Amino acid sequence: MSVRPPLIKQSAPVMLMLIIGMIASPAASGRDKGLGFASESKDRSVDSVALGTYYQAVVGISKLLKQNRDTPREPGLLLRLAETYQKAAGVEFRVAHARGGVVNLRNYEKLLQHSLVPLNRMIQVYPNHPEVAIAYNRRAKSFKELGRKNEAIQDLKLVIDRYPGKLDLTTAYLTLCDLLFETKDYRTAIFYLKLLNARPTDSNYPLIMEKFAWAHYYLTEVSQGLEYLFRIKAGLAVRKGQPRSADREGLFSNVALFYGTGIEAKLQGFEAGKALAYFKSFEPGPEFSKIVIAFAYLLRSKGLNQELELFRTQALASDLSPSDQLELLLITLGNQSNRRRYAEMQNTAAQIATLWSKNSELASVPKLKEKTVKILTESSEGVLAAFAAARKQQGDSAQLTSLVPIGHAVINLYRATLSLLSAESGTSAFTTLRQRIYFNLGEVSFHIREFQNATNYYRWIAENAPPESELAVESGMRAIASYYEKMREDKVVPGQLTAASFQNARKKDVPKPVQDWIGWVRSAAQQKDERRRVAAEVFVFEANRILYSLGHVSDAVSELIAFTKACPKSSYASGSAALAIDTYVASGDWPTANALAVEFGQYANWKGTGFEKKLGSIASDTSFKMIEGHYRNGEYAVALEKADAFLKLNRSGRYSKNCLSIAANAALALKDKKRAMQYLALAADKDAPPEVVSLALLTSASLAEERYDFAAAASAYREYLSKAPDSAVSAEDRTAMVRKILLFVWLAKDSKALKSALENPKYCGGKALAVDCERLNLWTELTERSAAKMSASESAGWAKVSFEGMKEVDSSNRIYWAMIGVNHSKALPTKDRAELFSEFAAAWKKTEPLYRFALLPYLSDSVPDAVRDARERLRSMSPLKLDPASIKKRAKLIESLEAAFEALLELPSVRLRSVILNENAQFYSDFSKDLGALSKTKGISAEEREAFDSTLSEMRNTLRDKAKDLRKRAFELASGSGVEASALESLISDYASEFPDLAKGLMANHKKPVAAAITPDLLDQADISGGWGQSTPTQAPGAAPATRSASEELKREWSRALREKNWGKVAFLLELAGQGESPLLSSVQIALARSISLAGAGAQAEGVLGIEEIKTKLDEAHRKSVLGALVAAYYGSYSREKVQKTIEELSELDSTEDLLSGLGDVIRWSNSKMAIKTPASQPSPAKEDSK
Repeated sequence: MSVRPPLIKQSAPVMLMLIIGMIASPAASGRDKGLGFASESKDRSVDSVALGTYYQAVVGISKLLKQNRDTPREPGLLLRLAETYQKAAGVEFRVAHARGGVVNLRNYEKLLQHSLVPLNRMIQVYPNHPEVAIAYNRRAKSFKELGRKNEAIQDLKLVIDRYPGKLDLTTAYLTLCDLLFETKDYRTAIFYLKLLNARPTDSNYPLIMEKFAWAHYYLTEVSQGLEYLFRIKAGLAVRKGQPRSADREGLFSNVALFYGTGIEAKLQGFEAGKALAYFKSFEPGPEFSKIVIAFAYLLRSKGLNQELELFRTQALASDLSPSDQLELLLITLGNQSNRRRYAEMQNTAAQIATLWSKNSELASVPKLKEKTVKILTESSEGVLAAFAAARKQQGDSAQLTSLVPIGHAVINLYRATLSLLSAESGTSAFTTLRQRIYFNLGEVSFHIREFQNATNYYRWIAENAPPESELAVESGMRAIASYYEKMREDKVVPGQLTAASFQNARKKDVPKPVQDWIGWVRSAAQQKDERRRVAAEVFVFEANRILYSLGHVSDAVSELIAFTKACPKSSYASGSAALAIDTYVASGDWPTANALAVEFGQYANWKGTGFEKKLGSIASDTSFKMIEGHYRNGEYAVALEKADAFLKLNRSGRYSKNCLSIAANAALALKDKKRAMQYLALAADKDAPPEVVSLALLTSASLAEERYDFAAAASAYREYLSKAPDSAVSAEDRTAMVRKILLFVWLAKDSKALKSALENPKYCGGKALAVDCERLNLWTELTERSAAKMSASESAGWAKVSFEGMKEVDSSNRIYWAMIGVNHSKALPTKDRAELFSEFAAAWKKTEPLYRFALLPYLSDSVPDAVRDARERLRSMSPLKLDPASIKKRAKLIESLEAAFEALLELPSVRLRSVILNENAQFYSDFSKDLGALSKTKGISAEEREAFDSTLSEMRNTLRDKAKDLRKRAFELASGSGVEASALESLISDYASEFPDLAKGLMANHKKPVAAAITPDLLDQADISGGWGQSTPTQAPGAAPATRSASEELKREWSRALREKNWGKVAFLLELAGQGESPLLSSVQIALARSISLAGAGAQAEGVLGIEEIKTKLDEAHRKSVLGALVAAYYGSYSREKVQKTIEELSELDSTEDLLSGLGDVIRWSNSKMAIKTPASQPSPAKEDSK
């Protein structure tokens, strides 16, 4: 049963395509008439009609196939249907491309696909049919168009191999070869080409030989390919008629290409030096030049630069015509341009110019000249662009060494171009081009600093272009700028000019080029274009300066003045005016100089500028010179009159004192002594002598001291010492003053000024102040080390350094190294710590009181912290074992620290003493606990254990009792002395662990205070005179500042120092307050301020003691304030007895009800029935024997 092909089923879509094609046909409408596309529209109409005919034929043949299926007629109908489809596809192809826009080949490809259906059936059903070769051939064609190359190749090979006599197979062979070329199967293509046995007389002989040649070419068998090109040439020669020019030119191009490829592939026998001879052998006639030119283009396109240069040299030496030589040179120039071979480009351009000059026939071909000029210009401008890019890349730092070669290439290329244009009578295009070339030549020459050449190029344009044209004017300006640079190089342009007098001017000849340049400048200054006129101003100024420098002073000054008056707003007007006026000054012509200065000083654009001030100064100076002249001429009355007018305007001018002197002398000459004395008195006030300046500085320093402005005082003293000669100040006074400076900058906390003073060898370079400088250097070191964050190793290093430091400094300054050691003592072994604590205690006693007070915060915080850390680390450094040695070691270490603590207990700090007693207690408590741990030791007999435990128990009891006693003493000392609540926390915690019941009673109903007990506010409350600055009323806006007494000034400064925690200044002011026969403060005021200062510095217990000592010296109204502060202090330290006693004192005073009512919680705590009394009456800290 045969299978029906899908051919008939295509009839409906084919008919639809036919209908669409007919509708789309514009033939009947005539819409395209008159649109300029009549021919195209006609072609479309024809194609549409043809397409419709083919579709109708498809329908008809398809019907016949239905009727004649499996009959002898079917093979013929199948071939007809396939052919019809292919023809319709051809029309669809043309229609698709004729539509424009994106080409849509979908219908074309569908028709080709349809053509395969009948062909496939023909081949499958009728393989032995006489016309089956036609079916294969047509199917191969459809396959090829559909891009199914391999199937097309198979069909074509089958036709050639199986049906050699059935068809004219030449087309099949050639089509097969084309497909084999597309699949790069060149060997197979050669095989089939050979089967054609082509003869020179065959019409297809050139085509077949060409395919042979290309097949070998693609196989890199260039020699064989060239042999076939020779055959083509021979075949063309034997054919009838002349061969087409296109055929020969294509052949020549292929010869050049093949030979060039051989060179590129470095095949044997292919060399650029042999190419010319080979081409001559191929074509000895005049058309030989076509191969030469084609080959030159090829070498350029392949980047075979050396080969091109060699070939060019040989070809130019051959018998090429001038036009061919020119073509070859232009090709070479283009290649050199692309490669930026600037030196070679210049040589080639020169060869072109020479060739052109020697062959007049070249100029007779206008297009040839246009082409040559065009290429030369494009090459020049390409190099010009490279020049501009190089300048842009390098910016203002462009190096001439890199720019000059490119610039010279541009110049020589342009010159070659100009040589072609020089004889041109002048088309407008060439005229414009010449002007552009000259302008570019000027630009390039300028940038490579060939200023004379640049000037010449610019001037050519200025003199040859239309005078008023933009190009001519701009070129004229650039010529001016270029020659200006030339004159700068030649040192014609002066540098800084010094004003000369008219009398001493020596004229020199002005060189002709300079005269010309000045003429150009004068003309440019008269231009209508304001922008260019302004641009010319700098050159006008420079022209006048050049004339001035050459001795033409009078002419130059006249021009300078004229320019200033004509262009007062110019940037160069002030310079012109200044030089002109200075010349009159140098000439001693004071009236003219004065008149010009006054006139120019009125110009509005100079108001408020530095130049106006200069003009005013010149007017003033020349006025004085005129006064001086009147006096010298004996015109005393005139001099006096002018002097009075001068002094009204110049009270503080540089000649004011001189003018006063002249006026005084003039008055004396006129015998007016009274008036002369007035002038002399004024003269005495001016420019005070050095001794007055020194006195002013010392007075300023003294006033600053009185205001306690120590920074200002130190600054004034330093300025005085810097200005006063050594002979004016004795060594003793200088030393005392420097000591003051050092102290004041320290009191002012001015670290920068302190560092500067300490580094000043005049201050700290000698022995007199060595101890003072050492102290403040160490103070700086201490504060910096305390603030710095350090690693453990760095801290340990500083601890070790401190020992050496204490040995090297004065005994009064050891405390600072000791304090540094204490701050970094954590890494020290116990023995070294003990030594450090002992040294610290000894050093403290030798420290000056002022600096002791400044060190109180360290004593209150750093030392207690170090004591605690020493105790904590001792336990970890000497663990107890069941042997006497370890116990003895622990005891010895405790003993060494206790000895050091004994020394520290002598320091004036209750807070520190209570901490030491508490830490001593902890020594024994830790010892007892560690001994208790030894009772669990294994490995001893029952009898031994009983004896061991008994002994251990006795030792532990002794240690516990000692610890409890010390703990009790530590707490009672701190509590009874009013130590800060913050410092009492660890003490009361340890106390509670030993005496839980007592501690519980103390803490019952006790509220921890949140504020300090003794604050600066207490001063204004307890001092009837007030003025301490703690509650100063706000001054009304606009009110005159209140004057303060010396005591009020001191109080305010003390308050400020207290707020700023400047403890050195606090102590210094308190010391000042009590000095002299009439102290600024009373002893009670000082004691109260000192107590508050101590509390602020971390020594509240000492402050409490001070208040206790002075409370009875206050009147009742102020005593209750201090008693209230004492209650708060004792309440914060858990001293019930002291609270009760102080409240009793309060209750005995009048008008204390409000105060007592505010102490309700305190009173309830101190008198509560549940309260348990303290174990013993608490002694006064002043009488406590802490040891």
